[in-house]
Amino acid sequence: MSKSQLPNKPNSHNVQQVSVSKTSFYQGQLPPPEMMERYNNIDATFANRIITMAEKEAIHSHKIENRTSNIMLISMILGMLFAFASVLIVCFLVYFALANGFSVAASTIAVGVIVGIAGIFLYRKQKDSSL
Repeated sequence: MSKSQLPNKPNSHNVQQVSVSKTSFYQGQLPPPEMMERYNNIDATFANRIITMAEKEAIHSHKIENRTSNIMLISMILGMLFAFASVLIVCFLVYFALANGFSVAASTIAVGVIVGIAGIFLYRKQKDSSL
């Protein structure tokens, strides 16, 4: 028999396999109700324990956020107080130098402080704009 006379057999090279998969996911602390029901089928306390865990996690997150906010507020207040104290000290030094006849020293202190503060502001502005 020649090739053309062979009966038509299914060619194994033309068979295609198709696989179908279903993926599901959830976002957040609590799984969807269907999954919670399956957890309860395993153990009747699982769903309640998951909800309790999520509630405790939320409380903990809020405590951390409040603590962080309070620390930032205290840091800002302390920064302002120290900045004010620094300005008072520099003003006293300039006044003291002028009162004792050291006008060159007074102007050097004043210009140095002004240039230093301006430099810090310009550096921060440039740093913030590059982000």
